[in-house]
Amino acid sequence: MIRILKTCIWTFVLAGFVLYAANYLVLALGWQPFPDSNIGSNIPDEVLGYRLRGTRQVSGGTYINSLGLRGREIETPKDAATLRIVCLGGSTTYGVEVEDHLTWPAILETILNNIGLGHHFEVLNAGLPGYLSGHSRYKLDHELLALKPDIVLVMDGLNDMATAYKKNLTSEAARRHYGQAFVAGNVEHARLLGLLKAARLDVLAGLYWRFLIRSESEEQVKRTIALALAGYAANIEAMAKACQAAGAALYVVNAPWIFNTDRGMPDNWNDLHRDFTIAREDFNILWYGAPLLRSVNDALGRKLGTTVIDVQAAIDAAPDRRSLFVKNDYIHFNKIGNFLIAYGIATVLANRMAPDSGVPLPFVVEKAFPYLLP
Repeated sequence: MIRILKTCIWTFVLAGFVLYAANYLVLALGWQPFPDSNIGSNIPDEVLGYRLRGTRQVSGGTYINSLGLRGREIETPKDAATLRIVCLGGSTTYGVEVEDHLTWPAILETILNNIGLGHHFEVLNAGLPGYLSGHSRYKLDHELLALKPDIVLVMDGLNDMATAYKKNLTSEAARRHYGQAFVAGNVEHARLLGLLKAARLDVLAGLYWRFLIRSESEEQVKRTIALALAGYAANIEAMAKACQAAGAALYVVNAPWIFNTDRGMPDNWNDLHRDFTIAREDFNILWYGAPLLRSVNDALGRKLGTTVIDVQAAIDAAPDRRSLFVKNDYIHFNKIGNFLIAYGIATVLANRMAPDSGVPLPFVVEKAFPYLLP
């Protein structure tokens, strides 16, 4: 009996040692089970978690100006003849693996300045990977409205949903500032998950966390996403009021998706899983969240009298939607995808400014974007 007890104890000790060793080995190799949203070299910020370090070349085609915005330097105060547009959002606005002039805000500026609307347009890219709507709200209130924008475009919501299950320093920074609590109830409060985190077995905790999300029902996932989007809606309302007070027009842009809504969830999963690296739990959040975000934006548009711009039709019309995204990525658009987003937005803005003008797409493609032609 004593021998069996000793064997059990030593087995337990050895198993614990192996688990801890494996845990730290995997972490040392760079796998982050609960990653903080970040993009490399930046500076920490007490409220935002982090922000871009200004006036520097990040890579060959990326420049961060002195205001911490992506792109060239701008004049402050702006020229009286300039119509200034500020674009807010996460990595899809910032632009991933595309040069400065190939992000959708930069392409939007080129389109608007080439279609004869009678204004000089200046479009500022204030997006940043990992930022939630709370980050956009804070930057608008404390920094961007001081730049006297005439129009504010917000394409947020994706990160609010994606981080509903991912509690990290960056996502929590803005939530805390606006009193918006982390909402992933069932998963985050699972007892075993708490024990694994307390024991600093991060790798096992990450694997179990993913298992819990995958095992949640459709209604449970939708409930968690809806709670996250309630915070998003509050942030958009606050931004709309701030813009109105500052004399700027706010437009909400629906984030476009790769999903084919004419097909069901299993077919979309099979297509994406075959062509992209995507975890099932991430797919579930996006699949259930896409229509919820669109519904929230439509409701906000009606409540606030704000125009909601939907560019999904342009994405859906592409012969192969996979060709609109960078490499093995189902979220971030390449130069062609960014062009379609920018053109969809430009169409709405142009029709608001000059209802009878229309936007000459062939002219824009031929003259302004020859690199998009076959």
